[in-house]
Amino acid sequence: MTTTNATQIAVALMATNLPELQQQLRQLAQLQLQHALLVEWRLDYWQNWADLPAGYQVICQQVRPGQLIMTLRTKAAGGELTLTDQAYQQRILQWLPQLPAAYWDIQWSATAQPFYQQLREIAGAQQRFIWSHHSLTVKSYLQMLTILRKMATTASAVDYLKLAVVSQSSADTLALLTATWQAHHEFPQPLITMAMGHEGQISRILGPLFGSQVSFGALTTTGSAPGQLPLSQLDQILLD
Repeated sequence: MTTTNATQIAVALMATNLPELQQQLRQLAQLQLQHALLVEWRLDYWQNWADLPAGYQVICQQVRPGQLIMTLRTKAAGGELTLTDQAYQQRILQWLPQLPAAYWDIQWSATAQPFYQQLREIAGAQQRFIWSHHSLTVKSYLQMLTILRKMATTASAVDYLKLAVVSQSSADTLALLTATWQAHHEFPQPLITMAMGHEGQISRILGPLFGSQVSFGALTTTGSAPGQLPLSQLDQILLD
């Protein structure tokens, strides 16, 4: 798999069981990509949590340790699971030591600081996080920049700040890109930002020009979020 460009692309594995996971990994192995690849395992799609260790072993046979992102996304943040905040936090604290990864994607909230402190204590200083905020409603430029500023107070300098917002117009997408540009010049942390939906699709191509360092593409026909381009197509047209 060739990797010549500095910007990274990412893809989500959304398998519900071991056979689906093995099939998606075979698809991934057949791709020849120009960009460095991050592989996100979406735990919220997995049906039998008792099989998580077996799934993890299958992934580790193909995905290098530095490539792997572990994500548990709730319905409130656009995921598949209906979990209370407490149940979500308990799952993360339980699984993080059992499923080591380069990054753990953590749903960020301004009110969850005690959880983040506990998470840091369990994870250790070497664990890197992706602090993510997914908004299913349109946000203004100022609202997005405020969210990123608050997230930056939680994150270490090597963690990612991730912001995904719904876009209903070109103006919404431009606001996201402008907030990304400002945050890129304001914070030490690397950024992952995207405007979701058809109107925001261009943000997945232009994002690196504004400071977003990772763009997500789709391995399956649906992808893991609205507006994702097929992974191979994104790899070809991404503007670094």
